[in-house]
Amino acid sequence: MKDINIYIVRHGEASTDWGGHQDPGLSLEGKSQAYICASGLAKFNSKSLQILSSPRKRAVETAKPLGKLLNKPIRILESFNEIPSHRAKKKLQWLRGIAKLHSSKLPNYLQRWKEQVMLELSMIDKDTIIFSHFMVINAIFNELNNPKRFVSIQPGYASIMHIKKKENRLSYVGISNENISKIIL
Repeated sequence: MKDINIYIVRHGEASTDWGGHQDPGLSLEGKSQAYICASGLAKFNSKSLQILSSPRKRAVETAKPLGKLLNKPIRILESFNEIPSHRAKKKLQWLRGIAKLHSSKLPNYLQRWKEQVMLELSMIDKDTIIFSHFMVINAIFNELNNPKRFVSIQPGYASIMHIKKKENRLSYVGISNENISKIIL
């Protein structure tokens, strides 16, 4: 059985801070990051390659240059949406608290969110590029590597996490463009 390559791309820089707008698009810098990312990802093109995206504007806008470059449709999947934060009153403070927890200590609704991300990822059956979010990338990394804290990597804007699927087993390969400065912690 052929290895399946899955690339999870963090969206480009948003036009507003997290929590500042319900669904911001990309900033000018984010649009530039999306085009640079697309040119780098184009080398992974194959006949069967699929492009998936979170429904959030910043993820879709990051995916569009690649879709256009490869002349491939972008399929929107709710499973790769950002972490559900609708219960949080002060989003950044809430996120910092969640980030420090061990995965086993996450509230039930976040456990279900993480399980849905992993279920959708496990069903991928061909080379795939997914445009998503910081916390989705951490949820996947967390599941595959079992670190002490839920947030244990700091993917920069338009960074790419590489996952391989072999015989229905997912494994972490690496990540590009990890931030030196800590975004949340």
